[in-house]
Amino acid sequence: MTESLRFVMLSPRHPSDDSVGVANVISHMARRWAKAGHQVRVCYPRGAPPGDLPAVWEGVQAVPMDLHPRAHVPKSLEAETGKAMAREARSGCDVAISNNEWGADLPSRRRGDGVLALLMMHGLALHFMRLERATRRGIRPRLGYLADLRAVRRLEGGAVARADLVVAVSKKVLHEVEMTYRLDPSRGMAIYNGSEQVPPPALGEREAARASLAIGPEERLAVLVGGDPYRKGLDVAERAVAHLRASGRKVTLVTVGSTPPSSSRESEGVRSLGRVSDAMLRQVLVAGDALLVPSRYEGFPMIAQEAAGLGLPVVASEGSGLDIGTPGRDFLQPASTSAEDWGRALLELLADEPRRTALAARGARVLAQRSYDAMAADYLRAIRRALDAGAPSEQAERPGAPVG
Repeated sequence: MTESLRFVMLSPRHPSDDSVGVANVISHMARRWAKAGHQVRVCYPRGAPPGDLPAVWEGVQAVPMDLHPRAHVPKSLEAETGKAMAREARSGCDVAISNNEWGADLPSRRRGDGVLALLMMHGLALHFMRLERATRRGIRPRLGYLADLRAVRRLEGGAVARADLVVAVSKKVLHEVEMTYRLDPSRGMAIYNGSEQVPPPALGEREAARASLAIGPEERLAVLVGGDPYRKGLDVAERAVAHLRASGRKVTLVTVGSTPPSSSRESEGVRSLGRVSDAMLRQVLVAGDALLVPSRYEGFPMIAQEAAGLGLPVVASEGSGLDIGTPGRDFLQPASTSAEDWGRALLELLADEPRRTALAARGARVLAQRSYDAMAADYLRAIRRALDAGAPSEQAERPGAPVG
């Protein structure tokens, strides 16, 4: 019988909430590992509301953390969260799992703690942070941005240095970690996220979904999902749709997420639904003609997997992080982020039903077949190999220092 392991995992949300990337992965792995007989504790900030999943599962213990971030200290919340999770891990576990800058205090074999430290990287926090520069205007916000940027470099670099195993969400992100923080390739690997294996739309479901959204028979529906307008490239999608509508095309952009679009006027063909339930999200995706992922930076667009599983063709930017599948065959990738290039790609797709059908079919075969079960199994195999390999030696050079 395979030995049972003790896990301590960090989630930014209550473990019953799988609504965002890292929390989603943690939630699904925790449930599957507990079901397989492992002991799993999930640490989360006290006060985080429960999600839609059952609050307690057999073998999964939710551990609320009391956090006391210090005012005016850059990235104090991330630092305090990492320390609190590390204290829980040192109380007894075999494997501690954190992500990005939150893992700067992980106990690890490399540091002689006897705990395997696994650092998940869903993109570089440093790159996400750099995108905030465009949104911080004025002297004080800019100074705060520079202080936060330095803090993120220090925390994330320290986390990479401590980790026994760094798991990136894609080969692209793994390469970014290796180049930015001088990660020894022997300590890194890529494991793609899984997705819910959703049933395909039933007969008549698409028609009913379009009717409920008041989408006319001649109208084409483009969908964008995400709560960070600038990073998700909402302005790119808006300009592309405006470009098409100016040429007489009947195209509507529906946005789903926590933040309204920069232009919410119905006359411009943009409709914001804000936060929606899983059932409503499915309805929107089923009703759509294309999913737009014009992100400026993304570790891995998990929504592309779900949308592809529902038969929706995907149009994704180079910055979307979608490095499974082949652009032009399994999804479309416009040449740039200009409104003209995105409008042209969208027009060609929406005007060519056979091509749209073929692209959706290939996307469903390639993008949507990665399950949460496969993801959890891949993580567990990687963990067991790392445990069997023993503690690696420290890197000779100063670890965790960003390059350039």
